[in-house]
Amino acid sequence: LEGAAEVWGGTEEHPLSMALLGPGQVFGEIAFVSKVPRTAKVVANTDMKLLILTQTFFNRAMKNMPSIVSKVLLNLSITLCDRLRSRTESWVEAVIAAEEAESRLP
Repeated sequence: LEGAAEVWGGTEEHPLSMALLGPGQVFGEIAFVSKVPRTAKVVANTDMKLLILTQTFFNRAMKNMPSIVSKVLLNLSITLCDRLRSRTESWVEAVIAAEEAESRLP
């Protein structure tokens, strides 16, 4: 709702800044939707005000407010798709650059 955070991936020896987040953006969607361990670390860069959705709340809301929950799930799906597309494009660009650099070697 307020503030800024940074998403970190990689390893402890080789941390990688993956994204900067601001108001209105979400994080933790992979772990929330698929119920798997988190894939990245999010660190606050400023004081933040967050809206936290728990599985318990969400399960209750599915029974009492299915139309609202369906909109939240659609938005999470769109977020996941956007992030996957962006990462795929970055990966493809990196592979192409590496192949071009390799082809220039003697």
